[in-house]
Amino acid sequence: MAREALRNVIISCKIKHKYKENRMKKHFFLSLLCASAATLSAGNLLEIPAAAETPVIDGVMAPAEWDDAAVFTGLQLTNDRGLANEQTRFYMKWDKDFIYIAAVCSDSNVKGISSKIPYDDCLEFFFMAPGELDVVHWLVYATGGNTLDFIDSEYGSGYRGNPGRIKNAAKINRKDWTIECRIPAESFFKEFFDPKYSYKFNVHRSFSHNGTMRPDGRRAEFSSFSHVRGQLLKPHDFAELRLNPQTVTPVRLERLDQGGMSVTAAQNSMVLLTFEDGKSVKVPGHDGKFSYKFPENCSEVTLRVLRDNGEVLLSNRYRFFPVDTETPKKIAAEQKKIQGLGVDVVNSMERIFHTRPYAKQGGSIELAAARNERENFQLVLFTGKDAVKDITVRASEFRNAEGKVLPASIWELYREGYAIADPVGYPVVNGTGDYPDPLYPLAPISLEPMSVRAVWAGFRVPMDAAPGDYAGTVTISANGKTVKTVKVALKVWDFAIPKKQSLRTAFCLWEREIYNLYFSRQGRSAEDFQKTVHRYGMMLVEHRLTPLVFKTDRLLPKEVIRKIGPVYDDKLPDGSYRYHPNAYDDMVRDYLAAGASSFYVGPEIQHTDYAKLDEKDWKAQWKAIYDHYKANGMLKYAYAYPFDEPGNKNRAIVSRRMELLKEAAPELKLLLTGACSLFPSTRFSSVDIWVPQEHWVHYRNKREAQEAGKEVWWYPCSGPWYPYPNYHLDIEPGAWRILAWATYKYKFDGILYWAAAFFNNKNPFRNNSYSCNGDGVLMYALPDGSPMPSIRLKVIADSMEDYEYLLLLRDAAEKAAENPAKQSAVRKAREMLQLKEMIRYIDDYALKAEEYNKFRMEAGKLIEELNHR
Repeated sequence: MAREALRNVIISCKIKHKYKENRMKKHFFLSLLCASAATLSAGNLLEIPAAAETPVIDGVMAPAEWDDAAVFTGLQLTNDRGLANEQTRFYMKWDKDFIYIAAVCSDSNVKGISSKIPYDDCLEFFFMAPGELDVVHWLVYATGGNTLDFIDSEYGSGYRGNPGRIKNAAKINRKDWTIECRIPAESFFKEFFDPKYSYKFNVHRSFSHNGTMRPDGRRAEFSSFSHVRGQLLKPHDFAELRLNPQTVTPVRLERLDQGGMSVTAAQNSMVLLTFEDGKSVKVPGHDGKFSYKFPENCSEVTLRVLRDNGEVLLSNRYRFFPVDTETPKKIAAEQKKIQGLGVDVVNSMERIFHTRPYAKQGGSIELAAARNERENFQLVLFTGKDAVKDITVRASEFRNAEGKVLPASIWELYREGYAIADPVGYPVVNGTGDYPDPLYPLAPISLEPMSVRAVWAGFRVPMDAAPGDYAGTVTISANGKTVKTVKVALKVWDFAIPKKQSLRTAFCLWEREIYNLYFSRQGRSAEDFQKTVHRYGMMLVEHRLTPLVFKTDRLLPKEVIRKIGPVYDDKLPDGSYRYHPNAYDDMVRDYLAAGASSFYVGPEIQHTDYAKLDEKDWKAQWKAIYDHYKANGMLKYAYAYPFDEPGNKNRAIVSRRMELLKEAAPELKLLLTGACSLFPSTRFSSVDIWVPQEHWVHYRNKREAQEAGKEVWWYPCSGPWYPYPNYHLDIEPGAWRILAWATYKYKFDGILYWAAAFFNNKNPFRNNSYSCNGDGVLMYALPDGSPMPSIRLKVIADSMEDYEYLLLLRDAAEKAAENPAKQSAVRKAREMLQLKEMIRYIDDYALKAEEYNKFRMEAGKLIEELNHR
């Protein structure tokens, strides 16, 4: 539609001003610029010509073999991180039977090319047929070979075509590798393989897919033609692919980098550039050749190549990231002037790095909280020219004008420590190295000159606190003398966060590393281990998360778990089973009493063991578990989670086992996770709680499952990558906080997380599971193995309290809906609850603490107004 509108504008201009050629040219160009918004709405686009010559697929790009192909380069890293360092030039053309693709892939160390790692050193082609049918995903490798990764009908009709067979060949050269491919029309649904249809497509180069740094020091890169947010390509990231039935002079984008671009096209073509400030430039050309030098520090440009009738031949947006080296120098110069100790007060979502200079000073903060709610902030301590020793921090009681007091004992003060981030494939806040996260018990601090450290300050408002405005202080001293007294203003709302968690969560501990690091090597007892595990579980509950304890008990020594954890395999002579909870039931009761929403029961079965247990024994084990919890009254909180991400290949046996489990335990809810695009899936049976991975949700199936009375949760783990919400160490804190909000907005019933204490057993502060820093670690351990919280855990707890605000606001609006005096407040509450400003899309959301605080302040006022009689 946008292209048609643009074409009509131009044709109209030609008719009206044909007799005044010079004026026409001026008006024509202005029309193009004015229509740039329309062109933008058309999205990224590439037209490829009909082939004049059929290429030989041998990996050797012979002279003139690809001269008739469209060309593009300037591949962009995922998540708006700029252009790839290892660039790729693509060539594309087509005929009635095939699309032909070739590529020249720069590689500064071809000796490092791998043939052993899936998805590594490869190109990926994504094609979606007209009418949004299946997405076909091919992979072709630098070392030869190819893979049909999937035919994904998540977004379309579920049509299943035969993708045919791709032919490809590659050649590794001195400084690059070349590849030639022939993709059959069947991959594009041959009945639609026609110029009158438009496809969606993207091409993607994977360089070190496992996300880690190569042995030669080069970082992982994922790059693509069309802008991609997040780890994986989705149709909303795809560009339009248009097939030209004619053999024409193709568009050839030979160069695009931060310095400028060079493109060739037909002589009557036009090239338009639109920069980040909205200004557009028509690039002068000569004999179909167009070049342009971008302005210094250019951060964004949209390139469009058009025919003289306004039809777009190539359109794409590119982002660059000039490195600011001057600002840190200026801050460091200011820091050097500081005498003694500098102090600042910042919110809980700001990252304070000891590797960055700091010179800002502040002395107060304003907070608002409900009863039974935690509030947090940070104190930044820094030195300039002087060393400062024996720094202490002390917090006072809160007191209001009526003399009401919140005791100083509600405060929790921690020294911020550091966890280590390794190179990864997603955008990070501060590169590699130390990231603030572990929260150590506070002790006196000493700083060398030009040092930066932070103290985490938080408290929980008592459930019986009187509403109103309170004042307190935090005093920072050094060498026994007061350096600064920070004023803390606190507004306590006239409502409370409920003790019972409203949002269903399941955060697995993964106790094996706790045992291996702090108990097995020291010869400590199983009973001591159980008490320590319980403290980890309670720490999660205290932060409004429900723990999964001993979910991975199969990874612990049998003699340990038989003493302290649930034992399921005690078979009696008559063929029945006896279930032994040992300490497990008492642990679960403590969690439920403290506010947890549910608990897990039953054994977890590895993929390799699905068929090992006899069906009769399987039912008998579950009957013993079921009977136990039905008898003790805890069944209503329980769910079973015996299979994790079983995959479609195991659907038959998993469905059978779930059916048998349901027969043995008819009132026990069954949970199933899945990391595929058809989840919730109609291919699995007897599921009560569906848990798809966050970026692989089939929303139609989700809606139908919930309408049928099922629960649908979701979960992050190693994926999806930022900017999708996740809990990784080195990403924006907004990504940790928004997931609970997105759970409300998109109507999910819960959040599952695979591990909260999956330490690296060589260095528990360097955790890079599945090439994602901090994945599976939300708590750390003191030298004796006792748990200590993290900054991420605190921010996640804030998000769970935010969720309670949303429910309180929703319920207050519903109760006041019939009150004529409250209609304005009801309308405002309902408008706020759409979360339009907080979440624009699942990967586009509020990142700043100010945005969250503003929403919460407005929500708090509305809740009080709506609840007031």
